[in-house]
Order: sequence, then structure tokens, then C-alpha cells
Amino acid sequence: MKTPPQVKAKIQETCTKMSSESSLALKELALSIRTMSSSSQADPHIVNAKSAAKKLKSLLKMNPWEDTDYLDEIVPATAVSSLLIEIVSSTVKIADSVHELASMAKFKNDVLKQKETGKGKALRVPSIEGSHNVAITVE
Repeated sequence: MKTPPQVKAKIQETCTKMSSESSLALKELALSIRTMSSSSQADPHIVNAKSAAKKLKSLLKMNPWEDTDYLDEIVPATAVSSLLIEIVSSTVKIADSVHELASMAKFKNDVLKQKETGKGKALRVPSIEGSHNVAITVE
């Protein structure tokens, strides 16, 4: 089975964005665990991946395959899209868990983030169920 070019063209960019941003976020989270340092470097990648997932969901609701006559031509594209959306969701949960671990294990604070806040300690408030909001407080 081969996905029709018109369908592939409509979803390829968002699928690529979700994949690459999730990958970058997971690499940053792995580095945070490996170095035992609390970091928010993965957060922008997660925001980008979630934005791409939202865009893909919108594209899929708009029915990009209306010109396609055969259901078996769109199944591969929708399957990949669905799996990538689940990967983004799992990446968010992993990020929240790593941030919670960093807090509980008292990982070193990210020096870069402390410089951005100008003083004190940077804290991240995790939200597994939420929209992955980040709140910074200065102590």
C-alpha cells in the first residue's frame, strides 16, 4: 500500500516536526538524568511537538484524503499519524516524570535558567495531566 502523494504532502511536515522535536526533548531529558541536573531545555521541544500534534489533529479532521477512492490508501498515513501523536503524549509524560524525579532527588539546578531569572533558584512545576505548563518561581 502506498499513501497518495496529495495526502502525504499535507501531513509530512507536521509528522516530521513531531518526530524531531520529541527526539530532541528525549535527548535533553536523558542528559538531565545522566548529569543529575535539573534542566528545562527539553520544554521548548515539547511545546513544539505538542503544537505540531495539534496541527496534525486539525489536518486529519479536515479530511485530507477526500480525493482518495480507496480506504487502504489512507490507512498507513493515519496509522503513522496516530502513533506519532501518542509518542508526543508519552514524551510529555516522561518529561513531567523526569522533572518530578529531579525535584525529589534534588538534582543540581540548571545554571542557565538561574541566569535567566536573574537570581535565586529556578523551579519547574510539572503537570502530567495539564498542558505542560511551566511556572518559574524565584526564592
